[in-house]
Amino acid sequence: MSFTNPLPFLVILFSLQIYRCQQQHLNLLNDDNINNTSSPSPSSSSSSLSSFNETFTTGGTLTEASLNSNRLIPKTVSEYPLPFNVRTKYLTDEEDYTLSEAISFSVLSKQQSSSTTTILAGFAYDNIYYVFDIEEGKPKIIFSQDDLPDVVLTSKENNPININDGQWHKLNIERVNRKLRFQLDNTEQSDMQLPDGWQTKTNIFIGAELTPVPNGDFNGKLGDILVTNAGRSLNLREEDTTDENEDNLKESSTPLISSIPSSSDKIFVVVDMKSSQTKQIVGFLRTDNSEVVVPSPTNNPFNTLSFSFRTRSNVSTLMQFGPISLNIDVDGYLALVIRDKQAQRISSNDEQKPINDGSIYSVHLQRTDKNIEAWIMKKNSFQSAKKISMELSSAKLNIDSFVFGPRSQFIGCLENVTYNEQVISFKHLSSNRQQCPSSSIVLKSAEVLSTSNIFIDQIISFKEYDRPLIVPIDYPEDFRLFSLVFYTQESNSIICSLADRTYTNFLTLSIYNARLLLTFDDKQRKRLKIFLNGTGPVDDGRDHEVVVKLINKNDFIVELDGNVVMKKISETFRIQTIYIGQLDSFLKEKHASLDGDNFVGCIKNVMLNERAVIKLDHIHHAGRLTNVCQLS
Repeated sequence: MSFTNPLPFLVILFSLQIYRCQQQHLNLLNDDNINNTSSPSPSSSSSSLSSFNETFTTGGTLTEASLNSNRLIPKTVSEYPLPFNVRTKYLTDEEDYTLSEAISFSVLSKQQSSSTTTILAGFAYDNIYYVFDIEEGKPKIIFSQDDLPDVVLTSKENNPININDGQWHKLNIERVNRKLRFQLDNTEQSDMQLPDGWQTKTNIFIGAELTPVPNGDFNGKLGDILVTNAGRSLNLREEDTTDENEDNLKESSTPLISSIPSSSDKIFVVVDMKSSQTKQIVGFLRTDNSEVVVPSPTNNPFNTLSFSFRTRSNVSTLMQFGPISLNIDVDGYLALVIRDKQAQRISSNDEQKPINDGSIYSVHLQRTDKNIEAWIMKKNSFQSAKKISMELSSAKLNIDSFVFGPRSQFIGCLENVTYNEQVISFKHLSSNRQQCPSSSIVLKSAEVLSTSNIFIDQIISFKEYDRPLIVPIDYPEDFRLFSLVFYTQESNSIICSLADRTYTNFLTLSIYNARLLLTFDDKQRKRLKIFLNGTGPVDDGRDHEVVVKLINKNDFIVELDGNVVMKKISETFRIQTIYIGQLDSFLKEKHASLDGDNFVGCIKNVMLNERAVIKLDHIHHAGRLTNVCQLS
């Protein structure tokens, strides 16, 4: 048989080929569905066919929907930049140390600039910080911990992928024991062994705070942020952190200040952060925090000064001009200093709180005759602010120049410094000094502003999901006395535990049915329990003082609000670790019967052998420090 016209045969062949491709595509999609559901519905098959048809676009380009077949499109997507004044962070479940953990997410970047952009930042136990950056179109992950060397993971040198291509890409970092491995689009890019001393018994991704797009300068999408423990996904709790990240607005500005009359020591202020589309930043980075001297933009006498800043440092000077300087004192408070006068702290409201917590604050100074009035705000919205006033030696004050970060002590950022309504320009600085990503102001203990020897005497708050305070004792000595004051409204919780180096001898303080319970375990595996009633239940929200004191080799007393119980112990021991707010993770694993709920409330005056033991670097968030305990 011969064919005089081959066209019908070719049409039939082409149709069969199209049908075969459709069936193969549907089979692949059904395989994906099997992984998620036991039996795909007819509607899902129909939507799959629709997705297949969408792949045939003009010029053969694949649409975003068609990429579902390669499993890169996430199920949950957030688009950036977010709306004005909106910021979130995520907290992962906290679990005991695990040998295997991972974090993964998908990113679609539309960035046009080649400058470095942080798309995800994390903070974990033991001052472990990490950032996922896009640098010249390439992913770069940096891990930092105190004064130890940074750990950096990047894509392969010969990898041609530029992730600023408007397509979805999946990033995955896995830690197995002390080895980190980085994958991009399911292809391994690099791995690295954590250096000695970098990480011992702490998780990196589990129990971490995750902040997407912390600087608000990313144009694109993120999706399916996932933290896993040995392949098991953990719950992510979302929190609104708008107040902490107001500096990360895409279009920040010079604040426009309007005052509403009020009492003599308070003003109510409306700040319009949209009044200007420019942003003038000077950054004082860990790698470059040299002082910056700028001439005054006007010859007129001083009338007003305003600026925004953020920092995690203390014992430093933000700026100095004429006889005036703005300092951060040893406790992390902002202080106004005028030559030959006593410094005054500037607080945002009646309850003083340190301002070196990495959040954005706006500061305002205004001259009225011979007085300078100053106030500080944390929110760029309608709010109350406490005003202070200091007297100048003259009603006329001429400023020749400003010194920012004098003596190279300050680590942080200043933004939109406005003197007499004129914004000071920093365009003459290098580009790296005109930006300030959040990762750049994280302090390391060996750097200029060490907090390792600063003991605190403020109240420490403990909320439901707050981390415990882990206090290693640098130079253990024989136990003689331990004391603290606590406030709580919870009737069952763990206050703290104290243990020697081998956990052979350990002591726990807890609340059981609104009564204080002390337990002591020794190397003989004997457990001593002491219940103390004090003057009544201890869940009344009032302050209660606990004292545990060794009065001789085998006798010790436990005192609660002046009520004393005496007991005998078999031997003395040395305290190596104090764990406050939760049961020590090692004890929790070995002695599950001791475990209880996390402590919720406040603690202060923690003393071991009559010396303070809580240092500033034991508290990962300075916002937990307060002068008044507020229980909800």
